[in-house]
This record gives sequence, C-alpha cells and structure tokens, in this order.
Amino acid sequence: MVEKKIKNSKNIKKQQGIDINKLTTYFLTMILCAGFIFNGYFFERQILSVNIVVLAFLFYLVIVNGKNERYFYYNPWTIFLCSLFIIINFLGLCGAADLRAALDNFLLLASGVIIYLIVTQLETDSHKSLDYLKIMLKGIYWVSVFIAFVGLVSYIFGVNLLNSYQSDNRLISTLGYANTAALLFAMVFFIGFYLLDNYNDKDRIYCFTNSLVFLAFLGTKSRGVFLLFLFLIVLYFLLIKKENRPSFLKNFIYVFVPSLLVFPLFYNGTFISRDTKGIFLSSIAVLFLVMVAYLKKKVTFNTKKLLITGGIGLVIIFSFVFISVGHESVINAIADNDIIQRLKTINLEQQQVQERFIFVEDALKIVKDNLLLGTGGGGWKAEYRQYQTFLYHTSEVHNYYVQVLVENGILGFITYISFWVILILNYFKKLKKERSFE
Repeated sequence: MVEKKIKNSKNIKKQQGIDINKLTTYFLTMILCAGFIFNGYFFERQILSVNIVVLAFLFYLVIVNGKNERYFYYNPWTIFLCSLFIIINFLGLCGAADLRAALDNFLLLASGVIIYLIVTQLETDSHKSLDYLKIMLKGIYWVSVFIAFVGLVSYIFGVNLLNSYQSDNRLISTLGYANTAALLFAMVFFIGFYLLDNYNDKDRIYCFTNSLVFLAFLGTKSRGVFLLFLFLIVLYFLLIKKENRPSFLKNFIYVFVPSLLVFPLFYNGTFISRDTKGIFLSSIAVLFLVMVAYLKKKVTFNTKKLLITGGIGLVIIFSFVFISVGHESVINAIADNDIIQRLKTINLEQQQVQERFIFVEDALKIVKDNLLLGTGGGGWKAEYRQYQTFLYHTSEVHNYYVQVLVENGILGFITYISFWVILILNYFKKLKKERSFE
C-alpha cells in the first residue's frame, strides 16, 4: 500500500514536470534586470541579441506547452494592436529617414511584443500568478535599489561608478538617460510599497531602501517626471485595496517626509566638486534615514508621535552638523541646492519650456510631410534641422506622444493609443472582477 502511494506521488511529479511559468518568470526577470544594469536592452549593441534570445524562448514555450496540452492566454484586441503596430513600423522602414535607427527601433518594438507574449503565459496559472508576480517584482526592485545605491555612492565620493552621472550633474543611473532613470525610480518606489504591503514584514529594510530610491529619483532632476510622480501617488492610492490604504499612508510618510527633509543636505555642492565637507554632509543625511528606518518599529504610528520623533531626530542631526561644519555651510548647502533651483524653473515662462513648445510645432511640420507611416525610428533626429524655427540641438522632441506621431505617422499613433486604451480598460475590468469576489 505504501509502495503504491510512493509510485503514485512519483507519477504525479513526473506529470507535473518543470514549472514552466516559474521558469518563464525567472527568465523575464533576468532579461529585464540585465537590461537595467547594462545600459538598457534598448541600446544598439544589445537589442539584436535580446531579440534572438526572447524569440528562442518563445518557441521553447510553444513547444513545451504544446506537448503538455497547455495554451497561451491572449487578449485578442491587444495582440491585434501590437501586431498592427509592428507591421506599421516594418512598412515604415521603406521610407525611413534613418534606416539604421529605424531598424533598431523596429527590433526594440518586436522585442517588446515578444516579451508581452511571454508574460501572458503567466495568466494560464492564475492560482500561482501572485507568486510569479512576487518573483518578478522583487528582482526588478532589488536590482533597481542596487542601481540607485551605486548612483548615490557615486555622488557622495565624486567617483562615477558605472557611468551613473553625466556632465550636467544629473544622476542617470546605468540607463544612459536621466529621464529614463527617473521613470524607473518612480516605478520602483511604488513597487517597494506594494511588496511591503503584500509580501514582506521587514518594513525597516523597505523603508530605508525606498528612501534611497527616492533620493536617487531626486538626483535625476527630471522636472516632467517629478510632476508625473504627484499624479502617480494619487493613482496608486486609489487603485490599491481600501484595507491597504492606511498602511500605504503610514509607510509613505515614513519614507517621503524624511527623504524630502534631508535631500538638500545630501545633494550639497556638485558631483564634480566633492570635498570632505560635502562627503560629511551627504553621509549625515543617509545616517538620518537609517535612524528613521530603525525607529519605525519602535514608534507606533501616530501623527503626534511621528512629528515629535522626526523633530527630535532633526534637532540632533542638525545640531551635530552645525557644530561640526558651521551653520553658514549648512544654510548655503540648502539655499544653493541644484535640485531646488531646478524646481523653481518649472513654469510656462521658462526658456526651456518655451523651446519645447517650438519642438512640438516643428515636429508637426515633419508629421505633415510624413502623414501615414511617419519617418521611422530616429526620424526626428535625422529630419528636425530641415524644419527647425531657430538653431537648436536636441535628439528628442521631449514629448513622447508627438515623437510617436513623427516616427510612426497617424496610423501608428492611433494604433499605439488604442493599445493603451484597451490595456487600461482590461485592467479595470480585472480589478472590478477581483473586488466583486472580496
């Protein structure tokens, strides 16, 4: 009888075989995280190899699932629009302004669609989908924390580790572009809160690491993403479950408020002019965040207690700093902070803002001459000099939707917008369905 049970259990394990969805999750996580570390998989020297690898893995999944009589889950409209967008980009190669850049862009989009097809496979095992999501989110989160940490250490000591900083004193992490880094850190900031609320009780660690991510986010000095961040806070709060909202507010305050208080102290001076005083001030700011994370478990969440604890901590830290380096040095470090000065320039009268309106006007002239299929990827960079109103140099329109319109024409733009509309509608349908079962 015992032998029969053992044989049956072995047969079950044999039938189950490899957990293909878990393998898929680890594969996708490694591909995405490798891209974050090695300057993003969207760069020319990596995109072709990534395409080959993800396409090979897709074929592997199709073969394995076919043998096991398992099938992919697809949303027909999403697949149709993705495929149509790829076809439009392929046709755009015929009249591309820069064939090499357009081909790179085509390969990037193809890679994105293949990765999407692989991700949909996780939906076929819904009872484990949250476990798969946990694996992927944790991988992305901790790699991004590492990237943020490298950028902050680079700033503190004035040593450009992994090319984290660029010449105008902006943190670009390993992604090669400050605005892209800002979007990554903003996304990861909320992933940290999601993991904290749903999976992990080590909230001191997440409190500190999210503070580091937020400091790195500020170091990108991306004004557009800063404004987007405020919208994302409200959106995230509305989308999470009602029972998780108090916890989110508690964790958000413990991360956001201390980080916002000490960032002028951390980002004192510039990346290229670090000295002993600057290193000392930045280190003190980090130690304050460590102290806040340590006290998180010690102090029961209460507005009055939080304010008292934070106030006492600030008095101790700043008293020590004032005695060590002098009050004038601290005041100057805060008053002359580069991020604060940059934030002051967020207004419609500022010259750079006015220039970006002109970029859009010039971009629409290009669209008029390439209405249906656009100029292909990299078309703006290749064409804008022929249409510019005055002499300027920029490789981007600085308006993503207008850039899609330039590079993919009216057909590609409508397809792209429709894809996101369908995706958002599907998400809200799924959210409504999940809440109806609660």
